[in-house]
Formats: sequence, structure tokens, C-alpha cells
Amino acid sequence: MKRAVVMAIVMTGLLFLPVPLLTADSTRAEAPSMMMGAPAEMKMIAALAGTWDVAMKARMDPSQPWSETRGICLNTLVLDGCGLEQKFDGQMPMGPYRGIGMIAFHRGIGKWQYTWMDNMFGAMGYYLGTFADGKLVVSGEDVMPGITMWTRITTYNITDKSYEWTMESSMDGGKAWVVSGTAVYTKK
Repeated sequence: MKRAVVMAIVMTGLLFLPVPLLTADSTRAEAPSMMMGAPAEMKMIAALAGTWDVAMKARMDPSQPWSETRGICLNTLVLDGCGLEQKFDGQMPMGPYRGIGMIAFHRGIGKWQYTWMDNMFGAMGYYLGTFADGKLVVSGEDVMPGITMWTRITTYNITDKSYEWTMESSMDGGKAWVVSGTAVYTKK
């Protein structure tokens, strides 16, 4: 019985060894160690954490005038700094507007990930992108009732006191872009 328990412990331990360590081929590289904790890249957006007054302009159709609205956004570093959670609460011409987002750097693919869900469309958007020249730029495909479009979101001019945000839409797979929203975030 003791031998069976010892063998079970040894076999279970072997499951957690990197596969290259179990091979006889010494020319193979060892598996990279699992990185834990917040990626260093998260420091690039740490200034976004806080409570922000938001002045936003939006339009669904470029031939229509801008609709202006205000709101409050609470950005919180979560999961020991591995992600930035966004909670937006504001008013749009059609009624209350609320949304939740998450921003994180995926070190496995070397890209920024951004998700967004709001009470307008009841669907989750998923965007991938980069941070360069002080700008976080993410893009992805959005599918809404009767419409499929590409969305590009740029967060820029990031300081401890304010930042700006622009959303662009493309109906032709990213060949031509139209600004569909802008916002200025001012720290409360």
C-alpha cells in the first residue's frame, strides 16, 4: 500500500515536469519557465487607473451631427496588476449607458487585449493591438444586428491627470476608417 502511494506521488509529480526534461534528446531547449504576476508592460497603462470624468462625442453615421454626452469611468488595476478593469456609467441620447471593459497585455502573444461589453448591444467585443509612441491601439471585428464592422480604438495623450480616446469604424475590412467616437478623460 505504501509503495502504491509513493508511486502515485512520483507519477503525479512527473505530470508537472516540462516535456523537454523527460526526453533523452539533450539538444532540445528546455521549456521556458512560467512567468507569474503582472507583465512589466502593464506599467505603460498604470496611469489610467483612477476615477475619471468623461466628455464624449459619438455618432453612428458620419453624415449625422455629433451627439455629446458625459459620464464617469472607474479604472481599477485588478488581479495583482495583471489587468485594468473599466466601468463606465453615463447617459446617451437613447438613455443610460453602462459598460465594462478589461485591458491586459498577453505576454504569450506579445499583444494587448481589450474586451468591452455594454448595455446597448449586449455583446462582447474583443480587440488586439499594440502600444507604441505613447498610444495603445487595438482593433477587432464587431458584429451587431445587421452590421459587421471593424473597430479601432486608440488611447493616447496619457498623463496622470487626463487621457484621450478615439474610436474609428470601418465597413470595408479596414481599408477606410471613419471616426465614430471621441472622449476626453479628466481625473476626478
